[in-house]
Amino acid sequence: MVDPTGRLIVLIRDNASVTSVTAGKVRGTERLKGWEPPFVIVRRVTSNPWIGDPRTETADVGTFRYDALCYGQRITADERVDDAATFRLAGLVSDSVNNHGILTFPLSAGTGVIFRIQEDSTTPALRDPATGEPFVVVTLTVLAGTQVLAA
Repeated sequence: MVDPTGRLIVLIRDNASVTSVTAGKVRGTERLKGWEPPFVIVRRVTSNPWIGDPRTETADVGTFRYDALCYGQRITADERVDDAATFRLAGLVSDSVNNHGILTFPLSAGTGVIFRIQEDSTTPALRDPATGEPFVVVTLTVLAGTQVLAA
C-alpha cells in the first residue's frame, strides 16, 4: 500500500498562503517542541483500498483519511483568543489541497500518484486539552496509489 502522507504535508506546507501564516510550520503527527500557533498538524486517520472493487485493490489504490489540525490562535490586545484566525487558517489549508490534478511523489518501488483530494468536513473551533489553544480540524480524503500505466 502506498503512503501519500508526506506528499500531502508538503502540498499544504508549500502553499504560499499557508506559509504566509504558519512560516512553514506544517508537519505530521505532532508539533515540534517550542512551536507556538499558528501551525498545522496532519494526522492519518484511516487507510483502505476501495472495498469491493478488485481492480483498485489489485492496482494498489487506496483511500486515506486525514485530519489537518489547524492551530491559528492569535491573542488580541486585550488578551482574548481570536478564533477567526483559526478559521482563516483552516480555510487556507482547505484551499491548498483543492483543485489539483494528478500529483506524483517518489516511492522506493516507483512512483506514487495522488488522484484526488477531497475535503470532507470542518469542525467548529475546539480547544486543545493540554494547552487550551483553539484549533479547527479539516478532514480530508485522499485517493492514491502506485503508478500502474506509463504516462
